[in-house]
Amino acid sequence: MTLSINDLKNAKPASETYKLIDSNGLSLQVSTTGTKTWHYRYRHKGKQKILTLGRYPEVGLAAARLARDQARLVVAAGKDPSWERKRKRQEDLRGASATFRKLGEEWFIEHAPLWSAANASRVRHRFERDVYPAFGQIPISEIDATDVLKVLQKIESRGSIETAKRVRGYIRAVFAKAKGQGFVPTTMLLELDELRDALKPAPRGRRQPALTKVPELLDLQLCVDKCTSNLLVKLASRLLALTVVRTGVLRTAIWTEFEGIDCQTARKRDPVSALKRDPLSGIERRVVGSALRCARRRSGVARPEARTAQVGFEDGVRVATNCGF
Repeated sequence: MTLSINDLKNAKPASETYKLIDSNGLSLQVSTTGTKTWHYRYRHKGKQKILTLGRYPEVGLAAARLARDQARLVVAAGKDPSWERKRKRQEDLRGASATFRKLGEEWFIEHAPLWSAANASRVRHRFERDVYPAFGQIPISEIDATDVLKVLQKIESRGSIETAKRVRGYIRAVFAKAKGQGFVPTTMLLELDELRDALKPAPRGRRQPALTKVPELLDLQLCVDKCTSNLLVKLASRLLALTVVRTGVLRTAIWTEFEGIDCQTARKRDPVSALKRDPLSGIERRVVGSALRCARRRSGVARPEARTAQVGFEDGVRVATNCGF
């Protein structure tokens, strides 16, 4: 015979604690002070155990039966509902301390050594400026895609469309780390992936100018020769036009990569492959030879050593690239 609402209301305290039995292990214990507590009796690995389900009337009859049925499913799965409850409480406490900032800092420390110092500084700045103020102190399990979208839209409102896309990637990476530790479900990662469609499209990049006719190239080189820049900058722009190498290769070239400058078999050695040699033409040899002669110090790098000259050299190559070389 199961309990009714009237049975619960009419249960009065007695000289000794007693129980009102419901069904399937559920009972209501009435203490001598009148406190009424729900209990679920079960067996796990041959031992009789009791799981407390709450007090009446805070936990009503229907709620107590539902809690009992959920516990019965745990027992049927071969688990101890009392231990599962303790484990969940521990996970909740652990999850409460797993704020986005805490996991974000762990992710940053793991990946920063793989980046350049400039890139690491940019990532740090973006987190400190936009992400952490929004939800840095919130447990990551309580953050949803809407919270993330608000941060990204705020970045977009400044006109930083590409930055918003990058920050979304950083945030997703932190959530992927959290997912691996059991703090967030896989569905959260899918929702963050879908945010790509909610962001503004990146503006179309403009084409860089290009000189495709020889007379135009000659006019440009004459203008470079007439400028008041450092001589190495002028020679670098000329060598860039003659060799058509990548600007990074030219900017980081070292003297030992050029062989036989004073003879007819001069070559430019590939720093990656010790076997590869690119022969230089006569005019290229003269350009490199002039660069060697005009360098006042031999630090090993094929460009001025002074910081101001170094910046000018790199800027000169960059300008030459933008002008069509």
